[in-house]
Amino acid sequence: MDGTPWHALTPEEVLQRLESRPEGLDEAEAERRRERYGANTIRAGRRVSPARIFLAQFTSPLIYILLIAAAISFATGHGLDGWVILAIVILNALIGFFQEYRAERALEALRALAAPKATVLRGGEPVEIEADQLVPGDVLMIAAGDRVPADARVLEAANLQSEEAALTGESTPTRKHTQALAPDASLGERENMLFLGTTVVTGRGHAVVTATGMETEMGAIAREVESGGVTQTPLQRKLAGLGGRLGIAAILLALLLVIVGLTRNLPLEELFFMGVAAAVSFIPEGLPAVVTVVLAVGVQRMVRRHAIIRKLPAVETLGSATFICTDKTGTLTKNEMTVRSVWLRGEEIRVEGEGYAPEGDFRLEGERVEPSDEPGLMLLLRAGALCNDARLREEEGRWSIAGDPTEGALLVAATKAGISRADLSAYYPRVDEIPFDPDERYMATLHAGPEGERWLFVKGAPERVLEMSTCILSNDEGEACPGTGLQAPGGESLRARALTPDMGTRVYEANHALAAEALRVLGFACRHLPSDVDKITPELMGEGLVFL
Repeated sequence: MDGTPWHALTPEEVLQRLESRPEGLDEAEAERRRERYGANTIRAGRRVSPARIFLAQFTSPLIYILLIAAAISFATGHGLDGWVILAIVILNALIGFFQEYRAERALEALRALAAPKATVLRGGEPVEIEADQLVPGDVLMIAAGDRVPADARVLEAANLQSEEAALTGESTPTRKHTQALAPDASLGERENMLFLGTTVVTGRGHAVVTATGMETEMGAIAREVESGGVTQTPLQRKLAGLGGRLGIAAILLALLLVIVGLTRNLPLEELFFMGVAAAVSFIPEGLPAVVTVVLAVGVQRMVRRHAIIRKLPAVETLGSATFICTDKTGTLTKNEMTVRSVWLRGEEIRVEGEGYAPEGDFRLEGERVEPSDEPGLMLLLRAGALCNDARLREEEGRWSIAGDPTEGALLVAATKAGISRADLSAYYPRVDEIPFDPDERYMATLHAGPEGERWLFVKGAPERVLEMSTCILSNDEGEACPGTGLQAPGGESLRARALTPDMGTRVYEANHALAAEALRVLGFACRHLPSDVDKITPELMGEGLVFL
């Protein structure tokens, strides 16, 4: 099946080539294929033992010369010199060993990306199996939060999006569909495929497995990691050349001293020791250690930025690069989104903090703001947390999100303000929703309130949300917007005014100003509704929607 352009085929053609059905394989056929294709695992490949990594540190010509110099020093009674040279060689080896041993574990991290469980259809019935038991032709059932257990072609998709940063580097989730694509579509453009190690952030669907184990795209990366480090870097070649030249020069110097001594009738034994001493003194004992320490410092700086340098000399190659060509900045991000600014009632509130850790203050014109003292801000943050499918989680002190990074950033901002997503969902359970649609450019959710009332929250492109709104959260400006009945989480009443063209212009200007700072801008709106509303209808998305 290698080389088959699965993304260029229709779902029916894919099933036909894989000799599978929408209802999945039966157990007997799955077992036969398991024997044919093997386990769905990323194999370890050739593992390099710690001893081998350590001994590899002694394979430089300069190191050979230093070891010879140490041996000669001991043989000629210069023990102190010999021990000093040996200490330098061993220190050099230890520094290189610790770095390269840690980098060799990168392949094991790739193997950890495999999902432990998978839900497949067996004769039309869902069955949970170990992910390593998957075979080509299995039909997967996938939903938000699932780790994709193999490469697969999408058969059905309902608002299905996956986060593929580990594979493609793209920080934004990819929306999946079932249509066939051009045969030459690049990996990042294959929107009808799911890949091992990626995560489903929203929606649900069915997909048929097209590749497992080392035949997956993640397996191809594992093979590259496994085979890396064979080619010498420019620094390694230069040091090897320098070592060879120094060795030849040292030998020639020793021979020259011996020849000159012989012409002056000096004793042969004395000439031998003079030649050896001259050769040893010609060798720069500290050079390998100095080079290794400098490279190790560079490696540690890269490690702090979460980059793995498998071989120390590669740092010099990377440092020599003057230009890096890449298709877009999306592949160079940390795949983390953070709320930086909140525009509310004509004022901009800055939000501090980095990443997904819910730590940071809210500041208005440099002064710290307590979110609980700002009812409008609390309502806006509540809207962002409820009109949201992401989850915030903490593992061993490290915060991360499951779901869309943008939605994760909204959850973090709400948590910084003391809003608990779990408590909020319990008080305001979701009743209905309209998933995000790239054509409509908004998402909407309907929630039941603690007193039986209903709340409609809308999130999307600012211009689209503004277009649907007839009112805007305000202080005391303009004509009142009747019947909105807005209340902050603490019970405080909020003022909503009729949305005028002037107010709309101010929102557009704020949107452009924030976008000019390279920020991703979202707009929010809400509506307070009676208790008998249980479904989002087109009528609800019009009159009475309040832009926040």
